[in-house]
Amino acid sequence: MSPAEKLERIQTYAARIRTIRFDAFDSSFWKSNAVEAYSALVDGKLDQYIPMVSLPSGGLLPNLHTLKWRADESRTLAEATLRAVSYFLHSSLKHLYISGVFGRVIGLGQVVQYGSVQYGPFFQTLTTMENLKLKSLNLRMGQSTGALADEVIPCLRRHQNTLVHFSAWTPEFVSHFQTELYGLPHLRSLEVIVNHFPQAVGFIEGLADARPGMEVLNLSVSPISGRHEPQPLWSAVKRLRKLTKLHLKIPEVKNLQEEDARSMKEAWPALSCLYIMSSQGWSTPGFGCSQDFLSAITRHFSKSLRTLGLHFAPNIRSSASISPVRFEKLELLYIEAWSQPDDPEALARYLAQILPNGAILKGSWHQGWNQIVDILERERARDPVRATDPLKIPEILIRVLELADSRGRVAAACVCRRWSELALDLIWRDLKELAPYFNLLFLLKNIDESHLSAAEMLERIKSYGARIRSQRVDVLRSFFNALLDDSGAVELYRALYEGKLDQYLTTASLPTSGLFPNLRTLKWRTTSSKTSVDATIKAVSYFLNPSLKHLELSRIAGNAIAPFLQTLNAMDDLRLESLKWNIDVDTEGLLQAGDEVRLFFLQHQEHLRHFSTRDPVFVRHCQKEICGLSRLQSLKAVADDEIQAAGFVEGLADQAPEIEDLSLGVHLSERCSGWQGLWDALKRLRKLSTLHLRVSNIGELKEEDARSMSVAWPALSRLYVLQSHPTVAVFDPTFLPTPDSGLSLDFFNAIAQHFSQSLTTLALSLGPSRCSPLPINPVRFEKLQTLYIQSCFTPEDRETLQEYFTQVLPPSGSLIW
Repeated sequence: MSPAEKLERIQTYAARIRTIRFDAFDSSFWKSNAVEAYSALVDGKLDQYIPMVSLPSGGLLPNLHTLKWRADESRTLAEATLRAVSYFLHSSLKHLYISGVFGRVIGLGQVVQYGSVQYGPFFQTLTTMENLKLKSLNLRMGQSTGALADEVIPCLRRHQNTLVHFSAWTPEFVSHFQTELYGLPHLRSLEVIVNHFPQAVGFIEGLADARPGMEVLNLSVSPISGRHEPQPLWSAVKRLRKLTKLHLKIPEVKNLQEEDARSMKEAWPALSCLYIMSSQGWSTPGFGCSQDFLSAITRHFSKSLRTLGLHFAPNIRSSASISPVRFEKLELLYIEAWSQPDDPEALARYLAQILPNGAILKGSWHQGWNQIVDILERERARDPVRATDPLKIPEILIRVLELADSRGRVAAACVCRRWSELALDLIWRDLKELAPYFNLLFLLKNIDESHLSAAEMLERIKSYGARIRSQRVDVLRSFFNALLDDSGAVELYRALYEGKLDQYLTTASLPTSGLFPNLRTLKWRTTSSKTSVDATIKAVSYFLNPSLKHLELSRIAGNAIAPFLQTLNAMDDLRLESLKWNIDVDTEGLLQAGDEVRLFFLQHQEHLRHFSTRDPVFVRHCQKEICGLSRLQSLKAVADDEIQAAGFVEGLADQAPEIEDLSLGVHLSERCSGWQGLWDALKRLRKLSTLHLRVSNIGELKEEDARSMSVAWPALSRLYVLQSHPTVAVFDPTFLPTPDSGLSLDFFNAIAQHFSQSLTTLALSLGPSRCSPLPINPVRFEKLQTLYIQSCFTPEDRETLQEYFTQVLPPSGSLIW
């Protein structure tokens, strides 16, 4: 084919394109022979190709109608991205979507700022193109657009007679260009974010006056706005009488009643899509839509709603007498709930009554909601229509594959395409060894040994990496397993543990910001005798990603933690929910990393719910920062002595009163002043459901202590009071307490009397010198599943004592001596 024929074919294909969706990262390696052109496009340097093929510089695709461009802010300069978008601008363009243009590069261990982003030329281009008449404009850019009034205002006015949809997820945009948004006469759909409630109310009031015909509104109020009564905002939104879709995200969803649902129906008779969500990312106790409000929504919107999303509070008491009404047209119910429902079965039955056949239940919720989903799936599986062909029911097929072992899932992945996708998701979702993934990387480096091309192998690596949600890494075990298997993974394991995996990432063209883009849980266990702390920290950094929520680091010793914390602090979108920090750092190392430690806790204080450390040095120097985790629900820590432990717990009671699970190890020293201070501090934590106390010398507790415990902790279900080694304060099942310590049988009897209705697990250390006569009619625990007795002595009448413990246990309970 001659060059002229090739050029004519290119122009013919380009003229046919109406819609383009471009991802600056995913698309850059779509075709192996297009890498050079993709790189030039992403870098805004495509001009060298345009003269070569004689294409018009005013637009590569002359009939393009829709352009959706997603930049990768972690690797692309904003100015280069905007130049790249300009290649596709043409008079035929009607819908333009741009996201991810923030003008910064985020790498491992650093954030490189490139100054203020030059948005001006881009807005000038949108303004000066004479025949360009945009109908929808979606901008998700950086924070400096407010300084561009001279460019942005003419752009909005240039398109004011054609714009029907506008979106800007930058609070600055609303602050600076509110008047211009009101001046868009044909606007029907708007998506914006504002900084605080008063601004939101004022903006909506103005919008109702200027644009009462608004049909679609997506409004998000920043979580930093603080607490405000939402009623003024609801009153303003209800003035938009033509709404068909409303997506509202506010810091706290509360106080919505039957009357609110009725007034919503009166205000929005044509509403088909309703989302009421929280913008905070967590659930405040007592806040959220109640089941009564959901029932009211079903009554008033049963015939119109197709999509419903609610920030739900399942444990706000509802009126049992209300008869549920079934939605007639609902296709999706999206639930956002971060608290476990008290009665999952009752809630599942209620949802089954209001959801029509075929409606999908999805959401972001507490793991306790999984039981509700299971119940709904079982109900739907009984439907004779759906049960005729199980292969067409993904939710049933996925449950079947979950019951299969790894070999069965591999076999299922080879059956057909429908089975393969679900089976591969399960195979790669929870990766216990890195070897399967590393073997693929090894094949990519030695592509001649594979039956796949480099491009095909790369796509396979990406698809498998994107499926991984949980990763466990045990340094020595994984390495030696790879040696035994004699696989190519040995070479990559060695590179990983030495912190030299970059050479393989360059070969595979994978992002350095995270091997697994959807990884949520990383559990890393190493041994300092084989691996340096510097190399270990760098190895862990390969797996860090904004999607990561749960991070566990164990058996790492060393002081070089500052670079690792710098990496965590530099990731703006990282929001850890749980952190297990078992890194042994001495005082000098903590002092060197003090600023980074404080910055880490400051960035995560509103998100971290579970924290664990076994290092008393860390607790000693970071006690203030740990207590500042206001959303903390679970904590495991070790204190130097009873005095420090009491002060630590007092700080938790003041700043993190919602804590439910506390595991505390205490070293008792000669300056110990007794137990009373620690117990008084513990009793201030009123929400405790689990208390695990490990001490080197147990003081005497009496019947009055058991009674005050039941008053302080009414929801307590698991109680451990055990003796541990005096130097480590970590429970060891083989360790026996000293003969002169331990709790008395009187205290055990008091626990049985006051906690018989609630405890499911009880572990106590009993002392021989504190035995007393056994009660004639012992109180039986009703829910106790495990009773663990720790003792260093052999009782004189062991059979009688064991029979007594058997009497206090329910039939299903087990005794461990």
